[in-house]
Amino acid sequence: WGPFSMLAAVRRAVPLGMPQIARCVATSAWARAPAPDVDAIMKGTPSPFKPRRKRERAKTVPEPRHGMTVEVFLKRIGKGCDAYIDKFASWDELFTLRGIDMKSKDIPIAQRRWILRRTEMYRQNHDP
Repeated sequence: WGPFSMLAAVRRAVPLGMPQIARCVATSAWARAPAPDVDAIMKGTPSPFKPRRKRERAKTVPEPRHGMTVEVFLKRIGKGCDAYIDKFASWDELFTLRGIDMKSKDIPIAQRRWILRRTEMYRQNHDP
């Protein structure tokens, strides 16, 4: 017997005029036990619905090719990214910042995505 079958017995007993069964079931140990803390139970259990995050690899910072600098790179990739030259202190910072870091530097989402896309292409030897 589980708690749900006990509740079914209580529902059947009360309409038939047997309140003593309902009172007995309502005062049993399972009825008075506090509900388990599901969050505490599930805290250490991996969720089947969310994939585990893979450990992020350190992105490589390519060497500047053909006299490339932060200013030249942002001007060449276009889409108004040259307005954010002052947000990047160095070549290493341009290639190591993540999107959330660029957001904290107040770079709009379209330019963030474009910079991230073009830096990845530069890593794969596609010059802008």
